[in-house]
Formats: sequence, C-alpha cells, structure tokens
Amino acid sequence: MIALSKEEEEKSLALHKKSVYVDTHCDTIMAWMPPPELTWVWLPKLPDEMLKSLKDIKRRSLSERSEAGHLDLPRMVEGGVDCQVFAVYVSPLYHTAPLKRALQMIDAFYSELNKNSDKIALCTGFADILRTHSEGKISALLSIEGGEPLDGDLGVLRMLYKLGVRLLTLTHSPRNRLGDGCGEEGSKGGLTTFGAQVIEEMNKLGMIVDVSHLNERGFWDVIKITKSPIIASHSNARALCDHTRNLTDDQIKALAESDGVIGVTFVRRFLGKDVDTVTVNNVLDHIDHIVKLVGVDHVGIGSDYDGIDQAPKGLEDVTKVPNITRGLVYRGYSNDDIEKILGANFLRVFRKILG
Repeated sequence: MIALSKEEEEKSLALHKKSVYVDTHCDTIMAWMPPPELTWVWLPKLPDEMLKSLKDIKRRSLSERSEAGHLDLPRMVEGGVDCQVFAVYVSPLYHTAPLKRALQMIDAFYSELNKNSDKIALCTGFADILRTHSEGKISALLSIEGGEPLDGDLGVLRMLYKLGVRLLTLTHSPRNRLGDGCGEEGSKGGLTTFGAQVIEEMNKLGMIVDVSHLNERGFWDVIKITKSPIIASHSNARALCDHTRNLTDDQIKALAESDGVIGVTFVRRFLGKDVDTVTVNNVLDHIDHIVKLVGVDHVGIGSDYDGIDQAPKGLEDVTKVPNITRGLVYRGYSNDDIEKILGANFLRVFRKILG
C-alpha cells in the first residue's frame, strides 16, 4: 500500500523510533474484565453492534502477547508506542451502577500496571510522562469515556481525579446527565447545567476535556465554557466521511483555536463509506485534510484499538502503527511535522493542562 525507497524506509524507521508516539484512546481495559453475563433481560436493549463487541471480546492480560484484539505490552513495544491513554467505558449493561463498574475497571487497570511496573507506569502529569519515557517505560494515562460514572455529582469527579483519571469523554453516543451524545443529534440539545459545571470543574482540576462522541450542539457549548484546550480523542473529519462521530470543518477550526488536537481514529466506518476497502491511506487522508485546514499542530492519533471489531488494512494491530510514519514520509511531511503528528501535539496539550 505504501512503497518507499530504501532511503525512505530507513528514514521512517529512525523517525518512528525517535518520536514519542501518543495514542489517546484504546478500550483494552475491557479485555481485562470478567465476561458479562449475557441474559435475555438486557440483550434486547443493546444495539446489535455493541452486543457483538461485548460477545467478541477475548479476555487476556496486558503482559502476554496475544493474537486476540489489538493491543498488549509486547505488541506495544514492537509498534513503538510511548504513551497510551486507556479508557474506562461503562457499557449500558452496567448503567444501573456505573460508578461501581468504573471503579472495577480502574482496579483492573491498576492491577495490570502493577504486574508490569518494569515496562509501564501510570502518569498523572507531564513530568511523569517525561520521567517514564527517560526510564524506557510506556506512559499510561487514564480516561473515563462517558460521564455516567459521575452520577450527577462533582464530588465523584474530584475523587476520580484523585484516582488518577486525567481525561473525560463527556458522553458516549446516547444522552447522559452531562449532555447529548452524537446519537442524539435530532434532539438539538447540548450540555446540561451539570455538564457545564463539569467543564468548569475540570478546568480547575487540570483535566482534559474530550469532545469525541458529543453531539454538535454540545460541542459548541463546550467551546463557550472551557478556558483550556480541548481534544477529540478519537474522531475524524466529517468532510471526508459524513458520520455524526466525525467533526465538521468549523468544529475542527474551533478546536484548533482552543489550541486543541483531534486524534484521527482507525474506526473504519468513520474513515470511509466502503468499510471493506478502508486502509491506512484513509487515515492519512484525514490527517492531510486536517493539516490543510488548520495546520499540523492540531492533529494526532487516537486509534480506538480494542474498541473496534476490525482495524483498517495496514493497521491491523498496534504493531502496524509504524505504517503511519511510513505514509507520512511518503506524502512528504517534514521530520518535525511527523513528530508533531505522532505525539508532540498531544504532549503540548498534556503539558499545558496536566502540569
């Protein structure tokens, strides 16, 4: 798919090794959890795609190389990952007690990191990321995907911060107490009063506001309220793929004006209409579009590994992410610009917000 000369191959390999590769979204924590009880009581309530993803999760550990899923430590090392954001996603199955489920997932996250403390470490500030990188370890950041675990209480947000959570994706696709997700576009509703309070509290705490999954009205509400840069941890350009999970050009411009970053994601249906033909080149096309629109300082990578059923050709799992670097070299990006896209842009936001 990407044919490089010998000189270009050597350049891309050296660049990937030199760069600090940051991925702002994966759902791998779900693979460390016991399988859910699939019963008739809740089965009809879940979308077919979500139900399939829950059934198809292959339980595995962080430490052992696996053929299942997309990401584990041996494959992260092979792929040159330096900083990974791990998401806590509470599926609708657990919405009767979302905080409990989130705490169980955070417990699993800590357990896996403790077992592999020689290779990976939790980072809650920018200095932690620098130190961990200097020690040759992978930096792990913790996010909550969807505000359901807050249960309408800012005190819970503050306690999750104390547990190490540094990013919050405000909604998943449905509506919650913070606002309407992208699945609620028809409602014309945005952030709730509580959602606005959450943004203000996150600004005070030093947490990163993530607008992926939020509907467009909610996005513009965030822009009006936040005093810190925002990110879209795993979204693409709607101009190239008209999906409600992607951002319009105007949204991308506003995100860039906040000094934020959009993490281009590998979800095939967010990359192109014909999912069976989607490849790494589609990912590069979305990067190209964002760079042309707002400049190279506002785009990065947010794979959504282990949250997708099948990754694009050329990005089948985390060992293949050097193909992004190869593609950027092929398309003529400078060394400095490639380093920005691979991670330096997100590191700038981390430094500004996390301290």
